Amino acid sequence: MATLFSCNGGSALQIKGTADLPNGKKVFRLAVDVNNQAQVVDTSTVENGSFKFADDLKYPEINFLQLEDQKDNFVLIAEKGTITVTLYKDSLANSKAKGTVSNDDFVAYRKETKDFVSAVNGIRNDIQVASIQGNQAAVQDLQEQYLDVQGQIKTYELDFINSHTDSFISLLILERYLQTKSLTQKEAKVYFDALSDRLKSCSVGIRLANTLAQPENPAAIGAAAQTDGGGCPGLTADADGPDAAAPELVAPVRADDVRAAVVEHDLRLCRGGRQPSTPGGLMP
Repeated sequence: MATLFSCNGGSALQIKGTADLPNGKKVFRLAVDVNNQAQVVDTSTVENGSFKFADDLKYPEINFLQLEDQKDNFVLIAEKGTITVTLYKDSLANSKAKGTVSNDDFVAYRKETKDFVSAVNGIRNDIQVASIQGNQAAVQDLQEQYLDVQGQIKTYELDFINSHTDSFISLLILERYLQTKSLTQKEAKVYFDALSDRLKSCSVGIRLANTLAQPENPAAIGAAAQTDGGGCPGLTADADGPDAAAPELVAPVRADDVRAAVVEHDLRLCRGGRQPSTPGGLMP
């Protein structure tokens, strides 16, 4: 199956999972196709609290795990290696996937951005209260605080890209910054050139390379220059991290719209333009 978010260099994938589900319940593995629709590519049955998937992937890609009789899903990056997954049926947002470079990086990213998300949501709530009260001085002060936090987020994310040059998460973050015009093409190219060849050969990497090769729109440069930390618009709360390219891994993983993914368009990194549609047989 062709997907929106694939990279060269993949091979054997092993997913070893545990879930607080009774025997016989199904876990579905979904992938995003070229039409940005999530489709079931494999099914596993829970036995003694465990499930597993195996695949000979040609390309790493964004996947979703969905539990039988549930509409929500859990995002992970399917790539070469063994991924250990822990699913909680009543809290998929607190579920975990680890064991490969990009999944481990996503876990770290979510953990390290928790304080940013809390700060942003606190400021948003305060702005709403101040607006209702008609306190424009407070609103202006809070807006300045919001921009300051956005600036901190941007600094963190750009540092993340610099220090994780072989992580799919970095690629998704960079894609989001280009999409939101939070970096000029010249600025983004510096980060892109430092990424590994594996990432540059991904479909996302090829797309970014093509974008960076195009003449830059002067209006876009101006918009980026006026953006203060604007790489993280519209942050929303989540129990385990920010709500993103990513990234939506996804933004994409356009994945920055896949729920809980490696990078939503905010910070979570990975939705695919919208919540993946429910494939046949799964609850809407």
